[in-house]
Amino acid sequence: MTPLHHALAAATLLAVALSPAFAVTDPEIAYRWALQAGAAGAEGAAARLDRLETALPMDRVLEIQAAASGEVAYPGKPPSSVAEMRDLALARLSGSGMSRSYAHAAFWANLAAAAGDPEAAATLEELDETIRLSGPDAGLAWARVSGTAAGLA
Repeated sequence: MTPLHHALAAATLLAVALSPAFAVTDPEIAYRWALQAGAAGAEGAAARLDRLETALPMDRVLEIQAAASGEVAYPGKPPSSVAEMRDLALARLSGSGMSRSYAHAAFWANLAAAAGDPEAAATLEELDETIRLSGPDAGLAWARVSGTAAGLA
């Protein structure tokens, strides 16, 4: 195992062990750990992220995601197919195997949907529904993030 694999394994173990404890006292810390666990492919991380998002305002969720994943930017080497774009959108939406990032999910889903992929269009609808269910204040924060992602796409 490489040092990177050891670091990912350690982050995953910490996320799984600490996130339930921090969820009560500091859901932001728990969310950060859960993002790392999801990126490392830890079992149950996506469900943990979903639960923690109910304890945080959506603007903070989006800020924490941006800190973990960076701002949305078009990669130097784009995916070779629409299916790869769709898969990237779904991985970013779920937070399983990649750090959850609604902004990155919207970027890739917008690109794939523009190429005619109906599943990517459904992913955009799922993102909008997730935001709608997050409360009335979530829409403003999401409008800024999704507008940037759509404009870049």
